[in-house]
Amino acid sequence: MEIKNYIRESESDTFAALRQAGLINVERPEESKILQFIGRRPERTNPLTEKVRTTELQAFRDWIRLAVQNPNLLQSRTDLRIGTELPPEVIRHTRTDRVLAAFVDNIWSEMGRCVNCHHPERNRHQIGQHGLTADDVKS
Repeated sequence: MEIKNYIRESESDTFAALRQAGLINVERPEESKILQFIGRRPERTNPLTEKVRTTELQAFRDWIRLAVQNPNLLQSRTDLRIGTELPPEVIRHTRTDRVLAAFVDNIWSEMGRCVNCHHPERNRHQIGQHGLTADDVKS
């Protein structure tokens, strides 16, 4: 999650956009979805990234607690959108687990189709049996 995609030029625009998108729970600020998103952690984390995530989470939590008590922010509205500009298909594809699954499904599974003819041992056997052909010549 790129936090910069959820912050707008002003506090009121940011709050309004997050609230309108359902990412801020005005009644129960601690249960705001934006906090859940920021708090998500991969299985293996980098210590520096973890420190940044913890700092962002605490800062957003503190800001939301104060913002839901501000009558001006509660009344604010905006037409600005938040979040990524990427289509959902791209987001799903770029997740690490989905990239690995796509590789296994699309590339690795095709290896079995090629290895029968293009494995080095198979190539040596074919060359020994049929001689060097145009397919075996490297450019």
